[in-house]
This record gives sequence, structure tokens and C-alpha cells, in this order.
Amino acid sequence: MVFPIPYLRLRITSELPPDEISRRIEDRTRSPYSFRADDRDLRGQVTGREFKLEYGPWFYANAFGPLAVGAVQPRASGAALIGVLRPRIPAAAAMAFGALLVVGGLAWMLGGERGDSLVAATFGLSVTAIFLVMFWFDVRRLKRALLAAAGPGSRHERKEAAAEAEG
Repeated sequence: MVFPIPYLRLRITSELPPDEISRRIEDRTRSPYSFRADDRDLRGQVTGREFKLEYGPWFYANAFGPLAVGAVQPRASGAALIGVLRPRIPAAAAMAFGALLVVGGLAWMLGGERGDSLVAATFGLSVTAIFLVMFWFDVRRLKRALLAAAGPGSRHERKEAAAEAEG
């Protein structure tokens, strides 16, 4: 079963030490309440080795973009950023509501009503699609910003993240 709310595992490895990566992420991050123009492309909080970030230069706001929540963990040779990319609570609720409208409209349609049920299903599909597009629009930008903060030679490990999700 496919759940309409995206939830992605994040694992970025780097040869830099964990404290250096945390410092680099903190240097690229501004307060979520700051509207001052600067060149930092992440917005959120970095506390020690833990982070809660979203993509967002000072002029940019996407209420349905991803939120990266995780920590920088030491490895034998360097460090790894391990966490998840997920939508914020209001965005997740809107996506779930849209999916509920689709399912409800289709169920209503199977019951014999064609006109209003088709409108409900179409509206629900539109709401869900719009929110998903707005979410995925920033996933790549956020990953790129975290890769840049992790330093040269860092990479996003998709296979290991998928193996962790299964196991």
C-alpha cells in the first residue's frame, strides 16, 4: 500500500570529522525567525550534532517543502548525516485530507453517485498532487545543500538508506 505522505531516509557520508560537519551546517543555517538578507540557504536549528532544517534562502518560503531531521554521527573514517526528510505537520495533514477525499469520492462513486463523487475525487487528487509537487520541488535542493555542507567527497548513499529502511 502506498501512503500519500512522503517520508524519506537520508544518509550522507563524508570524510570530514563530525564536529566539522556540524559547524559547516551551522554556518549555512539561519534562524527560522530571521528575515535578514544573507547568502545562507538553510533555515532551522542546529544543536550540537543534531539538526532540524529546511531549504530556504531569506527570500524563499515553501510551507510544503521538506523538513530534514537528524544527526551527524561519527564513522570509522569521517562522519555520516543520518535522518529523515518529511513534510511539516500542516502539509502532512493537507496531503492526508486530499487522499481521504480521493478514497471517499471513489467509494461514493462505486455506491452509484456519479456527479458529486467525481468532483470530490478530482478535488482530492488535485490537492494531493499539488502538495506532493511542492514537497518534491525542494527535496533535491535540500539534499544538495546538505551535501555541500558535508564537504568535498561527500555522497548520498541511497542503497544503504534503503537497506536500513527494510531492516
